[in-house]
Amino acid sequence: MTVRIVDASRLPKSALGPRAPMWWGAVLLLAIETTTFAIMAASYFYVRATFLPWPPSPLPLVRWGALPLLPLALSAVPALLARSAAVAGDLRRMRVYMVMTTVFGLLFLAARAEEFARLPLRWDGNAYGSLVWTTLGLHTVDAVASVVENCFVSVILFRTPVEEKRRLDTAVAAWGWLALALVWLPFFSLFYLEALL
Repeated sequence: MTVRIVDASRLPKSALGPRAPMWWGAVLLLAIETTTFAIMAASYFYVRATFLPWPPSPLPLVRWGALPLLPLALSAVPALLARSAAVAGDLRRMRVYMVMTTVFGLLFLAARAEEFARLPLRWDGNAYGSLVWTTLGLHTVDAVASVVENCFVSVILFRTPVEEKRRLDTAVAAWGWLALALVWLPFFSLFYLEALL
């Protein structure tokens, strides 16, 4: 039996994109989270089909739902820029845009706390109330985890020396935050705007 020996000493120590195991972990995590929110959307339409008249009252007010939407939407810009800076390997821009994404994330969480405080329905009042509270809760838990991750990545980016693999950390953190922002748009429309139509 012949044993082949492969010299791997010239291979890069880190990679971006599908060549990195962490990238695949992030893709699978996003797939799980997206599936969870798809289940919540399906539950919404099921509850909607069983409530007569629709929508049940009291309804959440648009202004309190729009309050966290503003920093969440604004956070997408520095997150996109942080990801592109990570791909380009620009450490200065990675630092600036990750800190901006984190600050917008903290503003979003403060606004979300106010949104929870202003919800006019109870989590145990009816199926619609349970659905709204559960969906908001799931999204908030994801947001807290992402903000904590963004804080850690930001702190690591300001330590010296910064290892090459931190580019992947920054790209994945920014990508995760973008997914979090995008997944909320249909739910905002369902919970706040559909009731106005």
